[in-house]
Amino acid sequence: MAGVGYGSILWRDATTDEFLQRFLVNAVGPFQTIKAFHPQLKKSKRPIVINISSISGSIHKVIFGKHIAYRVSKAALNMMTATLAVELAKDNITLVAISPNLLQSGTEADLNKRPGLAVEEMIKLIDGLGAAKIARFFDRTGRKLEW
Repeated sequence: MAGVGYGSILWRDATTDEFLQRFLVNAVGPFQTIKAFHPQLKKSKRPIVINISSISGSIHKVIFGKHIAYRVSKAALNMMTATLAVELAKDNITLVAISPNLLQSGTEADLNKRPGLAVEEMIKLIDGLGAAKIARFFDRTGRKLEW
């Protein structure tokens, strides 16, 4: 489940509407989707929910202060992922947040030559996931990220 982009760069330019839009799309939308598909997930042989997050939503990695509405919405998505991972563990449903973070591995030039690289790496990561009772947060190559 992906979301909506950055928006205002500076905090003082961010509007309430911008916050609400990003929160609704990036946090509430994935929550409602999980809720709607919960009965099917419980019946699945390999129930995994993948939330597309961002390193920008990591509280551990606050190294710049831009794009506050986006970052807050992705932090909310991360908390929702972690909370539901605990709650849905009883149904053997695994929840994972992945940050595609296009420039984290490889170079921009490499990604321009192979635009599907991020997707290929995420599919490889997802294919290798096992069941877990706690949420995990990865970059697209499988490197564990701090919440």
